Amino acid sequence: MAALTQEDDKLQIPMISNVGNEIWKCKEAGQSIEDAPTLGDPEKRGILMESVAATCYLMAGSDVVILRHPESVKLVRAFIDRMVKGGAATDVEPVAKKLPLKEADLISISPQPQTAVGKEEAPAKEKAAKAAAAPKKEEKPKSAGQACRESCGAQAQG
Repeated sequence: MAALTQEDDKLQIPMISNVGNEIWKCKEAGQSIEDAPTLGDPEKRGILMESVAATCYLMAGSDVVILRHPESVKLVRAFIDRMVKGGAATDVEPVAKKLPLKEADLISISPQPQTAVGKEEAPAKEKAAKAAAAPKKEEKPKSAGQACRESCGAQAQG
C-alpha cells in the first residue's frame, strides 16, 4: 500500500512467483496412484496443482508467475484470457493425457458405511459410568429470606 499511497519507487517492483518450482518439489505432485490413490490421476495432479496455485497467485496480485509444465501454461493462459475478455471456460481444452490411465480401487480402501438409523444400545461400561455420574438428590431451594438469615447469622458469628 505504501507503493501506491506514498509513491515509494522502491516498493513498486514486480512480484514474481516461482510457482512451478514449489509445486513440483512437493511430495503430492510426484506420488504414484499406488502411493496415493485418493489424490486422483498422478499425471494430471501436478499440472492442476500448478495451474490452481498460479491462478491464486495472479488473483492475489502477483505480476509474473513462473511455470514448468506446458499444460499448466496453457490452462493459466486460458484463465487470463477469460478474465480479460470474458466468456465461459467450456471451450478450454482439457489436460492432454499421454500415459495410460490406471484405476485405483477406492472401494477396497474406503471405510464401512454406517447404515444404522436408530439409537444403538450403549455398552455396559458407558451405562455404569452414567449411573455413577447420576446427580444425587438435590436439596430444596431455599427462600430468599431463609438464605439471608443464614448468611447474616454466619457473619454475626464470624
